[in-house]
Amino acid sequence: MGTLPKRAKLYVPDDSIAIKGCIQIVHGMAEHQMRYVHVAEFFKENGFVVVTSDLRGHGDNVESEDDLGHFGGVEELVEDVHELFEFLKKEFPGKPCILLGHSMGTLVSTSYFKVYGDEIDGLLLSGMPGYNSATGAGKALVRAMGIARGWHHRSKTIAGILNGPFAKAFPNEDDPFAWLSVDKENIARYHADPKCGYMFTVRGYDTLLSLMQATYGKMPWEGKKKDIPIRLISGAQDPCRVDDKTFMQSVQNFKDGGYTNVTYKLIPDQRHEIFNDTKRWETLKELLDFINENIIK
Repeated sequence: MGTLPKRAKLYVPDDSIAIKGCIQIVHGMAEHQMRYVHVAEFFKENGFVVVTSDLRGHGDNVESEDDLGHFGGVEELVEDVHELFEFLKKEFPGKPCILLGHSMGTLVSTSYFKVYGDEIDGLLLSGMPGYNSATGAGKALVRAMGIARGWHHRSKTIAGILNGPFAKAFPNEDDPFAWLSVDKENIARYHADPKCGYMFTVRGYDTLLSLMQATYGKMPWEGKKKDIPIRLISGAQDPCRVDDKTFMQSVQNFKDGGYTNVTYKLIPDQRHEIFNDTKRWETLKELLDFINENIIK
């Protein structure tokens, strides 16, 4: 087998299980790939090779803890995803390739899809951030802060503007991360994890906003295979999607790109981290059924 990039981990089914396809998981903001081990194992046990990795500025993909949340470049993030799919295609030729992104990972995944959409067979997006019309203004503020204070600066003001609305969604719960899930044990684990919940640097926030712009219009749709299955799923109580109207705008974004096989589902009584919330196994089973029925042929 070829050399897997150090930032990534590979999960391969036992020899007794026939390989049906390959899935790459792209995690969300201020977390890391090890929070998706149970997701990777679930799909591995059901016949899929799975690769996970730490995004730049996340998990172990940093030179030091001071670099957590410090990263830049939409193109670099896109090419990281592309590199892992090239590995999967070389090692498991002919198998359908599926991209599963969560939260910020949906922005990375969509930015990748706009460039390399014809090279995969399915796109699955969990907890996609809804479009904010103030993204351009926010980016101008972030860049001004970077020039004035340096790109490694961590601004409570910027963090409050970009992340504050999520915490405010549950005013009766005395926890800034209550919006992540109904499952309190999951939130406790998040709090206890030093590689979760940190504040991005100004450079990190600049890239996050660039990803938002790339996802919702800045980058053109290059793909020609317009019937690729695309599935958006979110917790019905997830403030990251903003509201039902904004969530449907996220769905429409793909349809406006010419894609004809776009579906969606809201998971009742769940919040942002649907793969770590109280209905995690039910949600994963539904996603597996979707993959088997729509992508694996």
